[in-house]
Amino acid sequence: MTVYRNCAETVTQKLRKRIISNCLSPSVYPCVEDAADYEDVVRISKSLYVKQKNNVFARHLLASRHQLQGETLSEYLQVLKTLAKDCTSLKSQLLCIVKN
Repeated sequence: MTVYRNCAETVTQKLRKRIISNCLSPSVYPCVEDAADYEDVVRISKSLYVKQKNNVFARHLLASRHQLQGETLSEYLQVLKTLAKDCTSLKSQLLCIVKN
């Protein structure tokens, strides 16, 4: 993909679309073949590959995480901070951390 990005800066939009289309797997190509331009291909690809986090599941993981035996407080807090990043609501992050 790095090679593609380096070449993409010097080519036209139409050629960029053709180049990136050649990099896609045969199962993905039908999803982007009708795209109008390069930006559409990128937008469709992102919608296929970049999935939204499930906020309910993220809150569950945060709320149900307990300190493990032998785990230091700083390690436990680091895990909680990492889990809290997946929660979209700051309020739910704070409530879950305070609860634990």
